Amino acid sequence: MFALQARAETPSGGADIARYEVMADTFLESRDFTNAMTVIRKGLSLNPASRPMKLRLARLLEWT
Repeated sequence: MFALQARAETPSGGADIARYEVMADTFLESRDFTNAMTVIRKGLSLNPASRPMKLRLARLLEWT
């Protein structure tokens, strides 16, 4: 649900990646892997070089 909301709220000039990092952490802590993956993918699509998002992806893949 939150991942869909984040996707809908992306501003046309670019999104604040920090918002996606916080949402990804929240989903990872609650073990909601589906929404975590959606948010991580969105964050990486905005900034493919984002090291924090890559680390979150690695943590997600480690757990699944």
